[in-house]
Amino acid sequence: MRLVTISFNYPPRLKRPDYLHLLDVFEASVRHHMPSCELRGLRVDPPDHSGAHKIPFLSNDYKLGLWRREVDLAVADGQDLILADCDMLCTGDVSSVFKHKFDIGYTVRDDHTNIPLNGGIVFVRPTEAAQRFFAEWQRVDERMYRDWEGFHRIWRVKYAGMNQASFGYLLENPVPGVELLELPTRVYNAVNTDWHRIGSDTLFIHIKSQLRKAVLTGAKPAGTLRPAMLLWYEARARSGLVAK
Repeated sequence: MRLVTISFNYPPRLKRPDYLHLLDVFEASVRHHMPSCELRGLRVDPPDHSGAHKIPFLSNDYKLGLWRREVDLAVADGQDLILADCDMLCTGDVSSVFKHKFDIGYTVRDDHTNIPLNGGIVFVRPTEAAQRFFAEWQRVDERMYRDWEGFHRIWRVKYAGMNQASFGYLLENPVPGVELLELPTRVYNAVNTDWHRIGSDTLFIHIKSQLRKAVLTGAKPAGTLRPAMLLWYEARARSGLVAK
């Protein structure tokens, strides 16, 4: 099993959050809970943003291309693959997910919000069908980036983001022969509506939005963020990393 996560080396002028520190803690948590997992934390230069209409849209479209290359490598190696955002925290061994039969696994919310899924983590079996899915996902994503005021806007309203919007399109316009597995965010990718429900069976926590700001500023654990913050601070302390 291989886990790949990608962080961009953004220049300071863009004032992006400290994703490299988040990546350091994420990598440490993976090594602790899944020591046999092959970990690839890629730190790459971002794409050229000059003339880009939306920097996050371009960055996510570029990242999807890097993910597709990792899928091709995993298929060549016969490796089960986890593709994850770098602002994650591993809190358990997720290898049991690959006992299920699927080509692509993705996480959905069960809180009935207007954003049905979160694309922060994707599980991939080393199959030809998975390769075809990623090829079509990238094709649709690039089309959305080029037509962001038309095609992208339609799907962004329903699924949000860039790669999430294109993934949502493929949920409603399936790639033939690809078996998808729906997984709950609370267990496999705990997002904002799950943070107060984190339990012993939660395996990944998404350190996003207000939770990201809280841990990066060293805030005191409190309220609905408390369980996730305590776990993140614990992982950072266990790794020997210091606050930024």
